[in-house]
Amino acid sequence: MHTLKNEVSESICLLNMISLSTVESQHLTRLLRNIHDANLWDLWLQLVQLNACESLVYINCVKLNLSIPPTILSELKSTYDKIAQQNSLRNTEAKIIFAKLYDNHIPFIILKGQALAESLYGSPYYKKMNDVDFLVKKSSLDQLETIYKDQKLECAASLGGSNYRKQETFSHHWPPFFTRTMDCVLGTHWNIMTPLSPIKIDEARLWENSVPHSYLGIPCLRLNDLYFFFHLVVHLAYYKTGLKELCDPLNWYRAKKGEISSSDFLNLVHATKAFDPVYRNLCLLNRLFPDQVLQEWISALKPSVTPFVIEDTDYRCRELYYLVRSRSTQTSRIEKNYALFSLSDMFYEKGFFLFKMWKHFMWPKRKDVIFMQSLDDKVSLFQLAIAYGKTPYLLSRVFAFDLGWKLHFLLISKHHYDLVKSIFKFLASLITLGFVVPFPKTLTAKIKSLNLPVDSIEQIKTKLE
Repeated sequence: MHTLKNEVSESICLLNMISLSTVESQHLTRLLRNIHDANLWDLWLQLVQLNACESLVYINCVKLNLSIPPTILSELKSTYDKIAQQNSLRNTEAKIIFAKLYDNHIPFIILKGQALAESLYGSPYYKKMNDVDFLVKKSSLDQLETIYKDQKLECAASLGGSNYRKQETFSHHWPPFFTRTMDCVLGTHWNIMTPLSPIKIDEARLWENSVPHSYLGIPCLRLNDLYFFFHLVVHLAYYKTGLKELCDPLNWYRAKKGEISSSDFLNLVHATKAFDPVYRNLCLLNRLFPDQVLQEWISALKPSVTPFVIEDTDYRCRELYYLVRSRSTQTSRIEKNYALFSLSDMFYEKGFFLFKMWKHFMWPKRKDVIFMQSLDDKVSLFQLAIAYGKTPYLLSRVFAFDLGWKLHFLLISKHHYDLVKSIFKFLASLITLGFVVPFPKTLTAKIKSLNLPVDSIEQIKTKLE
């Protein structure tokens, strides 16, 4: 059965590539025939959905005219149509905003999937993208703020009463901005790494290593081949890394590997001290599609990688099936509830989101514990108990990577302090009848006061996922 599960996984990996060699195409046909004979289409669809790669798989199934059961193809098309509608609405609004940047002579660098959609995949709908990430120079932020105000964009942090510009002193990006229709969310960056991270990269180096690009016909920039691949690899999340996330660096590498110097790449990793994430993610890419150059990079970086990452990555890569089945959005759930906690003023809303954060830390769903730790499908109760015991540490380790353990625990303490403060603020507003201390607003009331769509809270939750 494991052989068949690996074949199911391999077929999905091939269907996440933008182009296949003749040998790969023939192999894919054989794999799909075996899946059909073994009646494993349910497992096939489950893994596609777990990896959130339905859209690209659908595009390739149609392009290659593959024999896929009509019910399965219909399921994929339904997701593709939904993504196409969402991406189209977002791109329409983003194009208006980026045209303003171009007209005002503000250079910007498009990042991640948005830079690949047309240039590499030939489709703006190849995957779901919640936001549009881009870089501007820090010196352009005052000018950009004026444009955002003119376009009536809302900032997520402003809903929580915070001044978003204070993040310029300790972060590498503003909080998310969104259009009033909530169809477009913008990720405004001036660097690709937070100053708190052990990984260091100079902002000026990013601009020195950018090349001309186009976003839906609007002139802009993207990082050059070397820096773009580095950015894609270094930014993959530790647990939320499935084929949706891996297909971008893998397809970029397959298209550009002849133009990426091994010495330049390894020098960049050493200069930025990005050993752990780069090593781990190169191993994942190499497990999907073994490549001699990737193996050489992995061997060269291994002496500088922490033992935990080496051991954990080896275990995740022990079989292709376990890698393809390993994607978990557990960290995103925690981040979503933290963001909603920060947006809330009312004490009972803060208490609810703090409880949800702790629940996701301490008691994830069984399948997420299994997927995160790459356990066998049929895990014993003893193994599962040990895995549940390890989960809070493993999740904390992800958040502490950028912040450090000290700041991680200080931030957790601040959550509880903010909750207590919101309780006293509510009591003070009752005692003063709202005249001295204003009554705190619920999130729903905040949304109404801004004349945003009535389902904005649900849309924010979805986009933060």
